[in-house]
Order: sequence, then C-alpha cells, then structure tokens
Amino acid sequence: MRADLPAHYLYLPESSFISTGFLTISEDQKLLLLIGTIFLIATVAFWPLMTVFVWAIALASALMPFHKRFLKYMPTREKAAVGEESS
Repeated sequence: MRADLPAHYLYLPESSFISTGFLTISEDQKLLLLIGTIFLIATVAFWPLMTVFVWAIALASALMPFHKRFLKYMPTREKAAVGEESS
C-alpha cells in the first residue's frame, strides 16, 4: 500500500493500466466498456422483442401485490412450490 493513499483506496499497480499515449484505460473501465458493448449488442439483436420485455416487466410489477396477497392464504407446502420462503 502506498503511503500517500488512505487505507480505503485500492492500490492498482501501473501494469493494470493500458496507456495509449494520451488515453489511459483502467481494468474497471475496460470491464464497464465490455458490459456496455454486450448490452448494446443484445439490445440491437433483440429489438423486435423489446415490446414483449416491456409488457412483461409492467405486468409483473402490477401483479406483485396480488401475488403477495395470494401467498398469505396458501398452505406452506404450496408456498414452497412457488418459491416463497415459509415464515
């Protein structure tokens, strides 16, 4: 650990940076760039299904209170079948 950095900072040696002259890219930035690129490619590839994804998220969030209310009246064995923890 370097003496000029506080203890909560993670010290990354110079070998973890790629220097391209005027631009230095850290490992974290490369990972973020990779994740962003994969997300962009997946969005373009599945664009025709985007309305299905939006409707699925909207219905799931709208029906969540009914699901929780329904689980109150279910026996413990059936709760385990739908993935709810028994209380």
